[in-house]
Amino acid sequence: MSGIKERYFKGTLRKAGLRQIRFHDLRHTFASLHLARREAITYVSRQLGHSSPQITLRVYSHWIPREDQREAANKLPTIHGMPQPESATIQAQPELRR
Repeated sequence: MSGIKERYFKGTLRKAGLRQIRFHDLRHTFASLHLARREAITYVSRQLGHSSPQITLRVYSHWIPREDQREAANKLPTIHGMPQPESATIQAQPELRR
């Protein structure tokens, strides 16, 4: 991977005038953005290739908005710069019972 990274990824960042980041940082960005927008944990987990949603929760649970963060999260720009559809706004979730 290091040859590909050097030739393509880092070169693309440089040409775009972006700071150098690790390729793995893109994975964290993907997960963080999706979870902050309340995408289903099972979807994010599958996309990341985790063996179970519990692994995803263990690593990224701090990105799932709490009730008091709903309004702020709904004001975030969309992931791809497109307007946020009404159905995507974060709704109050019932508390899970243990």
